[in-house]
Formats: sequence, C-alpha cells, structure tokens
Amino acid sequence: MTAAGSRPRVDVADGLLLLTVGIWGLNVTVVKLLLRDFQPLELSILRFTAAAAIFFLVVSLREHRMGLARRDWGPLVIAALFGITLNQVCFVYSLKFTTASNLSLLLASTPAWAALLAAGSRMESVTLRHWAGIAVSMLGVAAIVLFRPGGVQLNFNLLGDVLGVGVALTWAVYSVALRPLVRRNSVFKVSAWVLLLGTIALLPIGLPQTNPAQVAAMRPGTWGLFAYSMLAAIVLTNIFWYIGMRRLGPARGTLYGNIQPFIGVLFAAWILQERLSPIQLLGGVLVVGGVLVSRSWPRGAPVEASAA
Repeated sequence: MTAAGSRPRVDVADGLLLLTVGIWGLNVTVVKLLLRDFQPLELSILRFTAAAAIFFLVVSLREHRMGLARRDWGPLVIAALFGITLNQVCFVYSLKFTTASNLSLLLASTPAWAALLAAGSRMESVTLRHWAGIAVSMLGVAAIVLFRPGGVQLNFNLLGDVLGVGVALTWAVYSVALRPLVRRNSVFKVSAWVLLLGTIALLPIGLPQTNPAQVAAMRPGTWGLFAYSMLAAIVLTNIFWYIGMRRLGPARGTLYGNIQPFIGVLFAAWILQERLSPIQLLGGVLVVGGVLVSRSWPRGAPVEASAA
C-alpha cells in the first residue's frame, strides 16, 4: 500500500507488463513477415501446437494433474473455439489482406466488445458512462477502417479490416468465457487445454495448407521469427502478463495494454514502412480513450491476455 498522495512504487511487474505489450506489439509485424513464407493456417497450426506442448510440459512439472472439473469443459470448449480457432482464422487472414498498423489499432477495441458481451450475458452491469465509452471506441474503429490512405475500397484491404474487427470480437468472447475458468484453475492448465482444443479444431481447414517439405526448407532467419512468435508472443507473455496482473491488479496493470496498439504501429512503420492517415491515428486514440472511459472490471477479477 502506498501512502495517500504518494506515487505508486515501480515494481518488477511493471517491467514485465511493459515487456509483454512490447512483444505483442512487435508480434503483429513478425507474423506479417512470416506470412511471406508460410501459408496462413499452416503457420497458426505450427505455432499453437508447439505452444500447447510447452504448456502441457509446464503443467506436468508444476501441478502433476491435467484434469479439469466437469463443469469447466463447456466454457473451455467455447474459449478454445473462439479464442484460438476462429481468432486465428481472422488473425492470419486479416494480416494477409490488410496492414499490421490497421490490425494493431483495431485490436484495441477488444475490451469494448468484451464489455458489450458481458452486458448482454448479464455478467456485468453497464452504466451510461460505459455505453458512452463503447460508442467512442466504435467511432474510432470506423475511422480506422474508412479513412485509410487512398480512401476505403471494396477490396481485400477492407476484407482484412473486417477480419481485424473479427479478431477483436472473437478474443472478447474468449475473454468472457475464460473468466470462470481461471478463477478455479491455474492459468497454465487452462492455457494448455485451450491451445490444444483450439488447434485440433483448426486441423480440418488448416492441414490442406501444410507442406512439410517446404517447411523443412525454411531459412534460419524464418525459424528465428517463428521462435519469437511462438515462444515469446504466446508462451512467455502469458506467464509475464498474469504475474504482472496478480501483483499490480487490474486497475493499474491494464493501463499497459492500452499502449500495445501504438507500439504495434511504431514497429509496422519502422520495419514494414507502413503509414497511417492522421484520421486513422485519431481513430486509434478514440478506441483507447473509449476503453479507458468505459473500463470497470471488478477489482481482483482476472484480466485476459491479448490476442497473439
């Protein structure tokens, strides 16, 4: 506890959360680069299969028990289908068709979608202030989609932006479904099962895209990017995020999540030479501002990690 009127002490957890959002911000650009060498769903299957194996190994070493209560399997399946399967379909094809900058900004709308879902399912009450914040965020989403340089066009760029909204929406469903699970189980165990079930559901549509011979012939630099996108952006960040959130609490910790979209834009501009219109940047500010106005997660409730 800090004394009244004093500044909060900087904790190691602050550094972990800042590192986490930096890794996530860079990961959008990294996946965009990886899609030059991998087929979209081929990449998702490889990333999440490897990550699931690592989480199962961690759980076996830490807890020695993989089982879940019967009541947890329903929410778990919903979380896996939305948070991994549908989310990854939207994620990789959004990056294939639109810019990393646009997707980074659109991901900032995830908490607004989660608030709408929580209100619709009566998990939380939504006040007038929250509705106003959600409306501002949605206005920002419209600005990002409609005011790209050169104007909106009915082509793959628009499809990519629409899929980017789908990434945020599916992750919001995942976040709402995950809350009761992480209250009763460890984050490591839930992550292991969600990754496994979500990846299995990807196989029927993703396996036709896989080419083992081509994958085996990938350059070392490509595998370095893959290792970053799997190990850093999925495994390490999940661990860092939950350590940080437990130590700092949602009110302070989630402020770091609002930095992620703009870190993503900076990396996309630096590495991919992408550019945004001034109105799109204003849209990103509106999305984050609306989230800050509307956010009211109950104190101590788990706050879910971002889409990767």
